[in-house]
Amino acid sequence: MEGKSNIQGDFRDGIRTEDGKVSFKKVSLSLRQAFRRNTAGELNMLRVPGTDDGSSSYGTSRRGSIMPGFGRFGLAKKPKTTYEPTYKMDPDDKPDIASMKLILEETVLQCSEKITWPEFHKTKALLRLNNLLHRKIKAMMPKRYRFVLQVMAFEPDQQDAKLCSSFLWNGEHDTYLTYKFEKFDLTVVSILHLIYIE
Repeated sequence: MEGKSNIQGDFRDGIRTEDGKVSFKKVSLSLRQAFRRNTAGELNMLRVPGTDDGSSSYGTSRRGSIMPGFGRFGLAKKPKTTYEPTYKMDPDDKPDIASMKLILEETVLQCSEKITWPEFHKTKALLRLNNLLHRKIKAMMPKRYRFVLQVMAFEPDQQDAKLCSSFLWNGEHDTYLTYKFEKFDLTVVSILHLIYIE
């Protein structure tokens, strides 16, 4: 205990100027020298709460963040889900095609039925419709399945329209759904591709 009090006394004396005032420059230099000597554990003022031996967190090589949810370099990253090979040739669960078809039809109908093409175009209703469908379908997807959703809207004016998509396809597990909503001044086409990731 005497050794510790001597260190504290020396430390306190070493941080004051000739007038007896605390010099922040001297405090900084004294602390830096203490850390370099690796004697930070002997200073009571650096005691870490919860440690009985008076050891300091600076005695360890690296420490975690003192704030929960934060890493060493800022916000903690969300851990990525990694999929290991299961050597399964078939999926455990398949998408519920009937329910997804119903959601596709009801959502497009609900968002497009009572709106005209100019309003649909100005209010960016297509973006909202796409995001709404995306959230609903994502909640229903089984593991190892991915989906690609395409929603297109245009004003019918006696023009021809052709929509095409190209995929490397597995006919046993992959499938797609389409729904087309039509009225006099608005056409909305939604295509949902369901792809199994082996």
